[in-house]
Amino acid sequence: MPCDIGYRSYVSVPLPVPKPLQFRKKAQAPKIDVDLLRNIGEEDNEFVEWLRDLDIDRLLKKALANSVASVSGSSRVRFEIKDGNVVAKATYTNITEQRDVEGIAGAVMERFQMESLALIAQLLDYETRLVKKKNGWFLECEKHDPNSSVHKYISVSRKSGENAEIRFEHFASAKERDLESRKFSALAQKFGLPISFKSATKAGRPIPEGTEHRGFLKEEE
Repeated sequence: MPCDIGYRSYVSVPLPVPKPLQFRKKAQAPKIDVDLLRNIGEEDNEFVEWLRDLDIDRLLKKALANSVASVSGSSRVRFEIKDGNVVAKATYTNITEQRDVEGIAGAVMERFQMESLALIAQLLDYETRLVKKKNGWFLECEKHDPNSSVHKYISVSRKSGENAEIRFEHFASAKERDLESRKFSALAQKFGLPISFKSATKAGRPIPEGTEHRGFLKEEE
């Protein structure tokens, strides 16, 4: 992966790590692009209605809990979700302690962003694996389909200081690929991540009959 099976697309997107409200002004609540929702609704209005009713704070709390548990020293900072934003509170007595606290908050927020992307994929019925690399993160997602020998695949790779690359692969048609990427984008915006696939590079061809391609998450890292 990437490989030349089915229809695929990839896009490079800026994905700056958000800062807790402790270190920035309060951001406006995330909004989903109206045109994007309309385009999805033309194909799957049931998804749009489900998305509007989705309890986002519950999911954000789950992503935050996973992130806090994975970062050493995170107990020095108190994190919570408030109005769709992460709030971080801590006390310190000197500049060194302040830098330590901000470093911990930054590490938690970086993990929180990737945990949120993993949850987005899971909401679309993908199994996920999130791996911390020396120079960034790698998230890969596989949708198991008992009726297909070719499983859909999404990956998000981000190196520190660079744009993230998001890939959609192994789709049976361009229409199916594009609808899935729109749903991913809408969910990302619901989570406060301004991801768009309007500039994505697209390619592909019909999957040859008899092709088998699955079990990606069991492969060696």
